[in-house]
Amino acid sequence: MAQLAGDTDFSPSFATALTHDFPLVDLNHITHVRLVDIIGDGSAFDARGSVIYDPYATVISAGFDLDAIGVLNEGFISYADWAVLHSVYSDVLGDADGDRVVDFQEYMLGGDPNLAASAPVPVLGSSTNGTDFVALEYALSRDAYGTTWVETSANLVEWTNAMPQANEHWRDTNFVHSAFHFQSSTNGFYRLVFEIP
Repeated sequence: MAQLAGDTDFSPSFATALTHDFPLVDLNHITHVRLVDIIGDGSAFDARGSVIYDPYATVISAGFDLDAIGVLNEGFISYADWAVLHSVYSDVLGDADGDRVVDFQEYMLGGDPNLAASAPVPVLGSSTNGTDFVALEYALSRDAYGTTWVETSANLVEWTNAMPQANEHWRDTNFVHSAFHFQSSTNGFYRLVFEIP
């Protein structure tokens, strides 16, 4: 919506105009955005009935050009609030259900710290197509607020950031899924690192 006004962020004047024109819009709780590709010849109208003009006619292309959509303010729950919600200690190294997945990892991976059977763990495997790749897949809770990265080591003492040859990311209702493929010519170790910013 900010791009319609030519801004790169919600300026106070734009936010005021937006909430004035659309009083039911709560800028702090937008969960969905609908994009509609229109013909830009003036035959389409916006929500207020104003004519929309866009470069038209296009040649060789369908004309729709969207580079990215940014999420300015996604809702998160802090680890401290999550610990209270699940009645566990706020010590990030605690393991309330004794499943050997510490509570902070359960928070980041979307597990239940009071139910050992729900222990979410990353899956590490090798490629099945005959190439020398190690594959690491995991899912992070969309509610968790933290960062993750993958490190590799040859000796379990010295760790460096692992640089994937390829990666994939996709989302569903509760999780952000990631799959990383690392070229592996020698035996080694991988670990998924979590951090609260």
